[in-house]
Amino acid sequence: ALSGSSVPVALENLALYSDGLVREPEMLKTLTQTYSMKNCLDFGHAYIESSQIWRVETMRGEDLIQKYINVLGHDITHLHLCNNNGLDDLHDATDRGVIPFERYADYLSTFKGSICLEVAGGKDAVHRSVKHIRSLISVLA
Repeated sequence: ALSGSSVPVALENLALYSDGLVREPEMLKTLTQTYSMKNCLDFGHAYIESSQIWRVETMRGEDLIQKYINVLGHDITHLHLCNNNGLDDLHDATDRGVIPFERYADYLSTFKGSICLEVAGGKDAVHRSVKHIRSLISVLA
């Protein structure tokens, strides 16, 4: 929560473009700690960020979703889940695209915050995403 408020405020990772406000998990952590905020981790944004041309070549393709999880830890209070092609923020259903959600099943099954399905494609995409995420979590339950 912000100082003097009981309402938690989270900042989302938005490093999709070279002029993005925050790049890399460490920068997001510094900013949110400085202003007493929490974090919203957008899996799609993190996946796209990992391939951006402005990243150091040796860091391209790094698992930034996992790095955000590791660096931000319990300060992540909200997730935005969708899928994409690795380049564009398409808001595809979680079961369509290139993000390997299975890799994060352990994390999702123990996550204590809220999850927002940020998917386009109507009721079918929402239904498939709910089924997909719940199937990942139920495997571990």
